[in-house]
Order: sequence, then structure tokens, then C-alpha cells
Amino acid sequence: MNIYNKSAINEFGKRHAVCKEPLLSWYDHVRSLQWRIPADIKKNYPKASIIGRGTDLVVFDILGGNYRLITSVNYNRRWIFIKWFGTHAEYDKLDVTKL
Repeated sequence: MNIYNKSAINEFGKRHAVCKEPLLSWYDHVRSLQWRIPADIKKNYPKASIIGRGTDLVVFDILGGNYRLITSVNYNRRWIFIKWFGTHAEYDKLDVTKL
């Protein structure tokens, strides 16, 4: 998969250093994959949340669920756009559908 907005990982890693390596590890792993449907994501990341029916939003748990990574996935073009990253507490205050 092609992942856009890697700068978001670098920026968050500056503020929360404990997350930088797990995020880069996620990035490297996902780049080696080819997801065609949401079920493909669940095979690799069973705890990932596919938001709503027919949407492209996927939420990944990072660092044991202490952080959340929200992405938009285009299965046809094989790309992922990083939309948001934050702590679990910050995520709980978000309306993910409005990102």
C-alpha cells in the first residue's frame, strides 16, 4: 500500500516519542501489504476498526491501544492517507465521521 502523509507520523513522534517507533513499524509493515477489501485489513490487524458501512475510514490501535491512528483507505488505488493520530483519550472526544 502507498501511504500518504508520513509527516503526520514524524510530527506526532516529536511530541510523543514513545510512539515514534511503533508508528514507523506500522508504516513499514503496511507498505508491504496489498489490501483489496476491509476484510484484508482485519486479517493483518484484527483490532482495527472499520468505521461504518461503506466508508473508507479505518482506526488502528497503536502501542497496545494507548494511541489511535485514523486513516482513509482507497482499496482500488491501493493508498492510505493518514488523517489523524492521538491518544486514546483524545480519540474518545472525536467524532470520527467528521474527519
